[in-house]
Amino acid sequence: MNLDLSYSNSEFTCWDFSSGEQVPYPVIPVLVLNMRKEISINVDLKVDTGFNGVIGLTQTYINDLQLQDRGTTRVISAMGQGTLEFYEIEFSIPNTTFTELKAIAIKTPRPLIGRTILNLGSWLYDGKAEKLCLI
Repeated sequence: MNLDLSYSNSEFTCWDFSSGEQVPYPVIPVLVLNMRKEISINVDLKVDTGFNGVIGLTQTYINDLQLQDRGTTRVISAMGQGTLEFYEIEFSIPNTTFTELKAIAIKTPRPLIGRTILNLGSWLYDGKAEKLCLI
């Protein structure tokens, strides 16, 4: 099935769902840099509309980027509540206007992108075609 966005007046970028879990889910490839811009990595971030933050990174990515925690924040989720360290990062979403954005990341079990970024654009979720598009 082809995704028809001919009705859109804007340029758009689409990403395929990942099949890394039992149920396919939308992911967005993101370039993440440490604030010194010395180290960068490409990360496929799972779209999580229940995550009100910006970006969640695994401990492996935090180590790879050599991030230093900048303090702690209280987090409340469906899994409970607690205190987590937060990290300053810069990131870009290739082929979009989301470039060189400074943000706060927290440690999460899986790499995530949350509503704070999703709320900055208009998105089309096409579960049938397994596509997520920024329109």
